[in-house]
Amino acid sequence: EPAFFCFALGGLLALAAWVTRGPRRDLVLASMLIALAMATRYVGVTLLAPLAVAILFLGDRNRRERIGDLVLAGAIAVAPLAVGMIWNALAAHSATDRTLALHPVDAALLMQQVTTLNDFFLPLNISPWFKGIFVLVFALLLGAGVVTVLRRQTVSRAVPRLAVALALLSLVFAAAYLGFLLVSISLMDATTPLDDRILFPVFGVTIVALVALASELTRRFQRPAIWWGFAACSVVSIAIRLSSAVSSVATMHLEGEG
Repeated sequence: EPAFFCFALGGLLALAAWVTRGPRRDLVLASMLIALAMATRYVGVTLLAPLAVAILFLGDRNRRERIGDLVLAGAIAVAPLAVGMIWNALAAHSATDRTLALHPVDAALLMQQVTTLNDFFLPLNISPWFKGIFVLVFALLLGAGVVTVLRRQTVSRAVPRLAVALALLSLVFAAAYLGFLLVSISLMDATTPLDDRILFPVFGVTIVALVALASELTRRFQRPAIWWGFAACSVVSIAIRLSSAVSSVATMHLEGEG
């Protein structure tokens, strides 16, 4: 998990830097980091979503340049995983250790996903329905924040600022990651739990998007209260989790974690 998140976040940052008129080597670097993430965990294929969005919809290149960039970045990103799967097929007669079988996600699993996402921020002993409402409102506010900063670009809207690009690409990855998990559980691995380990990448990139959006909205509207309000909410969230976090860290320090 640490390696996967390192490669994923590094790839998103390099991709955002390239989108904001960075050199082409940033795109190559982003593709290489995404390739490493995909080779670390199959779910890394969800990073192809922000890669495609960045190339096809952001920046000020023409269609021919976009197609060329997409071919180059895609080839770099999928090469290591493709080689590994071909080797598996030749050596073990199976590209992966997964088999297709239909077992759709049920309400209990969806509720686990909602509860896990809520408890990353507010682990309170409240009704699961209230947790679902919080997650929905939180997602809508994130989307509204991205739309707001994109509409208020001071330069060409096709070339967003780094903070805006990073927030947008992070949220595209988070949505693709959640969708991929549900499809994977429904068709391949029904035993996958939607717990804090599996969903941590969503939490991690959401934090990045939150910081970027809070900073950008503060700058755009010249309202320091936006940043201080975000900081206050962060302190409340950290304070609520602090006791259990310290206990978990102490246990891992003494006993290890596998």
